[in-house]
Amino acid sequence: MFDHHRHFCGSIPVETIIKLLRSRISIDMLKERIVITEPVSFKEFLQRFELFDYVSWDEFNLKFAFQSAVDDVEKDPDLEGASFICSVDKYRLKPAHCFDLFNDVKKNSSKKIGLILGIKYEKCDEFVNNYDSYKECFKFIDGVNFISKENQMKRKIIEMIINKLKDYNIQIGMHVGEMGGNENVQFAIDAGVNIISHGTKANDDTVRKALGHGILIDVSLVSNLLTSVIRNPSEHGFFNYLDNPNVRLVSDDPVIFNNTVSKEIELYHNAIKSPILRCVPDYPHPGYYA
Repeated sequence: MFDHHRHFCGSIPVETIIKLLRSRISIDMLKERIVITEPVSFKEFLQRFELFDYVSWDEFNLKFAFQSAVDDVEKDPDLEGASFICSVDKYRLKPAHCFDLFNDVKKNSSKKIGLILGIKYEKCDEFVNNYDSYKECFKFIDGVNFISKENQMKRKIIEMIINKLKDYNIQIGMHVGEMGGNENVQFAIDAGVNIISHGTKANDDTVRKALGHGILIDVSLVSNLLTSVIRNPSEHGFFNYLDNPNVRLVSDDPVIFNNTVSKEIELYHNAIKSPILRCVPDYPHPGYYA
């Protein structure tokens, strides 16, 4: 199994967050704040990450968090090929230095682990203005992915960034069709991306167009359910195409959603057995699909 599209901050174990915050807050209290156990709004989901604003992201803390996230992947025999999406706008260090630290950590891992630069939609102007400071980091990463508040997408700026990135041998992805609709998935295809993350609200014509272009699709049924993007797995635009080799199930933010690829597969198999999925025992929330 492969677990691409694994957000770095959403992958840091709660025990590590406790140490990063150096707080007296208990593990149980922290889990209540960060782990989603029943559907919330997408806005509430994004607010979970505000907790990380209180971390002092110096070199020591960032390397410690990287090590913790990599160790978590190392423990799972099925996660060869995992990729972390990491946005660096909140860190005190230069982007290239952040990714150099990650590569220094992952070289001791027996797994093939990738690193992807997350460019927030709401930070695209800032990325363009500081583009020269990012160019050095492209030698440390496997790709970029546009993430966060999809409703703040500025298409002309994104097209300009994508055209710049095509000079580098990296994958280009976009989180689309999650907060936005089919038109954003269509835009991502036309912009020439290699990866579409979610694509939840794509209509069937757009789905076939994406697959016809050989674009890789990252589907996370669990996160889409728990962020109230869909109410049933079968509502996902790519649900009927999960047997296509270019469509892959991913855990998204495994700590926040208490999720694994195995749980994604289990949820999918439960869904195809019953058109109206009434319950997935103990996960993500009993009786939610009633």
